Amino acid sequence: MTPRRAAPLLAALAAAAAAGCVEERVVHRRPPMAGLQGAKVGGVVTSDPNYFRPPELSLPHEGIIRVTDPDTGEVTLYAKSGRHLFSHILATLEADERDLFRDQVLSEQTRQQFYEVGRSPDEAFDMLLPDLHQIRATLSRMPAGELSPQVTTTKVGRNRFRLVLPRSQWQGLTYVGVEMVFERSNYRLGWFVRPSDV
Repeated sequence: MTPRRAAPLLAALAAAAAAGCVEERVVHRRPPMAGLQGAKVGGVVTSDPNYFRPPELSLPHEGIIRVTDPDTGEVTLYAKSGRHLFSHILATLEADERDLFRDQVLSEQTRQQFYEVGRSPDEAFDMLLPDLHQIRATLSRMPAGELSPQVTTTKVGRNRFRLVLPRSQWQGLTYVGVEMVFERSNYRLGWFVRPSDV
């Protein structure tokens, strides 16, 4: 092959070799306030707005998350977001609503885990009640649930999401996050996250 004919082939081989040495990365840029409605952030948000975010679903009953049947007095809790779930966690603990906590706040996954170790899921309420002030402190730092600024949300199992505060906010906290599970069209409590769990 003459040098004149070989030149294009060598150029193509060189380009292919160079292309093989290039690493391609997808970089997600999502500033802390980018998830808040109406927030203005500098630069371009390059990640999908639903990146590692559980969906917030619509509420029945005109946005009411706690509905009491006027005839039977039966209470039904709706938790279509982390914020709704956090509200139910605090309300049922503060009002000593053990049965409601067990049946409609605690996830079926967690209840099953209690059974598997030979314990009753009723114990979950008693385990968490003494830590109510700590639970309140943790949840107050993520007031918008998974949409709270700087909260990291990761999928840790089928329909299970872990919300964790940034390390800069861990000081003085027993719990640094919470796991929530999507079951029967609502979010339920998986359990609380300790620093050693992260």
